[in-house]
Amino acid sequence: MSKTPFSKFIKCIRPLKENKESIEYFTQSVFEIYTPYTEEDLSDVERSSSTIKKYAYGSANISKDVAIELLKYKDEQALAAFIDDTDDSITSAMYELFQSEFSIDGLNFFNLGSKAAELLTKILTDIATNGNKKSPQPINVEDFISKVKVENGMLVFGDAKIPMPISDVPSEDIPEDEMKLKYIYALIDAYNDAGKTDIDISNRATFKKKYRENFQEQRVNFYEAESLKNFSRDTIFSDSDEFQKLLDETYDGVVNTSRKNYPDGYDRLLSVLEQASKVELNGSKLYHLPELVTIKRKCGFCHMLVNDSRLVWVEEDEDE
Repeated sequence: MSKTPFSKFIKCIRPLKENKESIEYFTQSVFEIYTPYTEEDLSDVERSSSTIKKYAYGSANISKDVAIELLKYKDEQALAAFIDDTDDSITSAMYELFQSEFSIDGLNFFNLGSKAAELLTKILTDIATNGNKKSPQPINVEDFISKVKVENGMLVFGDAKIPMPISDVPSEDIPEDEMKLKYIYALIDAYNDAGKTDIDISNRATFKKKYRENFQEQRVNFYEAESLKNFSRDTIFSDSDEFQKLLDETYDGVVNTSRKNYPDGYDRLLSVLEQASKVELNGSKLYHLPELVTIKRKCGFCHMLVNDSRLVWVEEDEDE
């Protein structure tokens, strides 16, 4: 009987398993497709055959260390291709299993692979960020900065180990709460301004490839920034809002770049993001914590500033 979300996931894709293939070998193959690794990469992570078998049958949950390592090198597209590369009867069997075991928005016969890969990422993220232990008490930011280090995807502070922030992966279908955010429509406006088109969010697939790719990249950047915002809120405390300082310093660092004249909103977007990636955000203590303020997150801060109406990509007089 499946007892954990991961064992339920394996149950759902089990129709792919060959008849003579053991469940532990099959599960190991799924791991290797989802995240290529070598023994050297995972020298401190137990992934023995007996342990994998327990993961597959649900008698043990995936350890937090394994979840973090898998997420560090994840390849959702490879797993989606593996799941989709089968005949209709097996796809139908997996679809029915996913329908019975999970509630997956927008799941259908044709997007099974991508939705399943996204689900595995969510399952592993829940393990990596929550685990079986109580969340650590917030740590004073001054002490955190002076003593913290990064080991195996964890921020280590004395005896405490805190998972590094891991962002959700944007799904192809934009969730309802994200559809309410200004940054989504500001990006669409920028692409329309550059292409002299009038495309809306519902038919964004008709944009040129470079705009479609940029749209997904910017959503990833925004999600990365959100993960740091949540990490700051839940993990450390300070007398001031250290995350808001990141936003304010980003604004100060890019506002003059945004006010220059550009042929269109897409050019302004690219220039501001390029400038944001270079800005040093020394005013926030979060900036001095290792490996937290990445280039993706710096770009994501810009989209948060758009949500706050502090930045725009297409100015009103550019539409006239």
